[in-house]
Amino acid sequence: ERKSKGLSSPPRVHLRLGYRDDGFGYFDGSYWQVYVADARTGAARALTSGEFSCGDICWSPDGLTLAFLSDRRPDGDASGTAETQIWTVSAEGGDIAALPAPSGDKAGLAWSPDGRSLAYIGNPDPQDQWGTNNDRVFVQPAGGNETARDLTGHTDKAVGELTIADVAEFDGEVDRVVLDMQNCPQLVISHFAILRANAV
Repeated sequence: ERKSKGLSSPPRVHLRLGYRDDGFGYFDGSYWQVYVADARTGAARALTSGEFSCGDICWSPDGLTLAFLSDRRPDGDASGTAETQIWTVSAEGGDIAALPAPSGDKAGLAWSPDGRSLAYIGNPDPQDQWGTNNDRVFVQPAGGNETARDLTGHTDKAVGELTIADVAEFDGEVDRVVLDMQNCPQLVISHFAILRANAV
């Protein structure tokens, strides 16, 4: 009877609030992990595991460490708050380590060319789960810190993932971050801004 109505058989059961992405479909029970692959052979091995997705991976300039973003709280999707942590793991494998960082959601993680700083796009308000505040650009020491320098501050321009683009990256100079900003509410006029990041 369910099939005749175009419904799944047996019924699909979801165990977490986050179970489907637009354009991707259902992903319950599967999670994005961090892998490294041999450029010559293509052989890949996982550096992370568990029922948590990882993203926004970036290499340290010396090639020894990867940093990534992940909300690894138990039932974090049911907490009612947006909270993404910065993690690191050796490129050779081993335990992952959480870096001290301000609260709130984060994206677009980037490592500075000198290895001393990490930049990310974030919303400092964990209660703002639906993104009613515009995201900002933050820079913090690569070793972690409970505070980060807010490069953009309060503005009516949204930073980041409103266009399909690399949204934040160091431009090869230690003291500059390149980012894509959008004029709101039009969301159609974009321009690049270069901000000083060397006061961290």
